[in-house]
Amino acid sequence: MPLTDDQVAQFQRDGFLVLPRILSAEQVGRARAAVERLFRGECTLDRRPPEYRRPLPPRPRHGTTNHTVNGRLLDGDLWEISTDARLGEMAARLLGTESLSLMEDQLIEKGPGGPPVAMHQDAPYLTFLRSWDVINLWIALTDVAEESAPLLCIRGSHLWPVAAKPRHFTDGGDGDLMEVVTAARPQGEPVDVVPVLVPAGGGAFFGALTMHGSPRNRSSGARYAYTLHYAAAECRADPSRWPSNYEPYIVAGITDESRIESAFMPVVYRASGR
Repeated sequence: MPLTDDQVAQFQRDGFLVLPRILSAEQVGRARAAVERLFRGECTLDRRPPEYRRPLPPRPRHGTTNHTVNGRLLDGDLWEISTDARLGEMAARLLGTESLSLMEDQLIEKGPGGPPVAMHQDAPYLTFLRSWDVINLWIALTDVAEESAPLLCIRGSHLWPVAAKPRHFTDGGDGDLMEVVTAARPQGEPVDVVPVLVPAGGGAFFGALTMHGSPRNRSSGARYAYTLHYAAAECRADPSRWPSNYEPYIVAGITDESRIESAFMPVVYRASGR
């Protein structure tokens, strides 16, 4: 679904863009099935080099939150969905770049009672990048209502200064949700919190400086989401500061000041003829 000029302008104004339909119902079903497989400890297409292959521990399903990073490297369906050039084209247009790569994907299950994720910006965590030419795509894999821990975005917060990291990112209570917002908000600026209420397959794009998080899951069912993290062609690496979950094979060949691109961080969109 190509984006309109009005949608691009809205993203630039608000720092995020909510879309009611990003994945088809068929893609949502495949992604949900992949979640179930991975949380049972099963993988369908292990792209890791043999020396890095380890059994997947099954996740306890009675817990309140499960989280898996880089599931695309373990499941063929997730690889196909996450590298969909149609999604990459939308992300590239919002970033204003002619090419972009997929840095990371994350699967999240927040069960009933699952705790808040404190409002934060991604920028303070991206120390391995020399610029913030990045964008995230959050996709709901279940219908999301007010009580089922929707993604929250603060309108216009991408124009705020860089905030401190929250002290209680995922281990705090309801009172910790807005901890860093008060300090980061410029004097007189409103705090316009927008919940992303979408059916399964909908979601939102947001930038590295956009304040976002999620409240406690107050529903009786689990909320599932899939996030994709993209880097523009202009984004450059600081290899001395790769995070610990980026194992050496994932970033092999990425040198200082080079773009974020490898066999496991593939380019997923290039403008025609580029």
